This record gives sequence, structure tokens and C-alpha cells, in this order.
Amino acid sequence: HELIAPSYLHYLMQFRMRDRFCVSGIVLVGAILDMMQESSIHDRYDALVREFLAAPFGEHSPALRQLMLRLRSLDAMNKHVLVEIEPYKKWRLAKLGPRNSAPVLLDQTFDDLEAAERYVFLSRIKMLKEGRL
Repeated sequence: HELIAPSYLHYLMQFRMRDRFCVSGIVLVGAILDMMQESSIHDRYDALVREFLAAPFGEHSPALRQLMLRLRSLDAMNKHVLVEIEPYKKWRLAKLGPRNSAPVLLDQTFDDLEAAERYVFLSRIKMLKEGRL
């Protein structure tokens, strides 16, 4: 395993047997191509994350807008959201639960809406990368 980049070990552990070939622990062409594509997707996410973190509000590139729509449109269960607790002054982090239930309030609060939006965005990106959304 020391010859395989650590970032791919997690992927290799989860690869599906369908249209992939494994001989003595060596993943052949199909999985390698998938990993390259997966890597470029994550590189693209990283660039879009940097764009969002630089300016959470305002104009965003079409690719970032598309990513944000994807993050918003996926299953709501366990997504972080913000609950305004003092109008325009304070927000509290919460997690969405089952449909038609109140969000579960968490301990973390924010006095800066941009910092709060950055936190929620990064948590959803993390869930997306981990395949939890």
C-alpha cells in the first residue's frame, strides 16, 4: 500500500466490483480512470470552495452557482443550516432532521453571517465529498 497515494486508499477500499478488475490488490485501468476523474472533481471542488470562501455573498461563477444549487437540492436530512436568533446579529447552527420536524439546534453560534455561511458551506462540501449527501 505504500506505493498508492493515501488519498486514493479510501477510494480503493470502497470501489465497486462492477466494471473494475482487481488482481492481488492491484486495481487495473477502469478503477484508475475513475480515480483520475474523482481526483479532478475534488480539485474542481477545491477551486470552487476557495471562490466561495473569498466572497460568500455576491456574484459567483456559473460553476459555483451550480455547485451551490446541488448542495441545496440534495436530501435535507443532517444538513447544517442557520437559525437566526437575533435579527441581523446572531445565528445558531442547527441540523435538519426528518421531514416536518424542527431543526436540532447545536451549540455553535455566529455573530458574523459570512463566517456562518462559510461554515455551513464547508460542512456540506465535506458531506458531499464523503458521499453522505
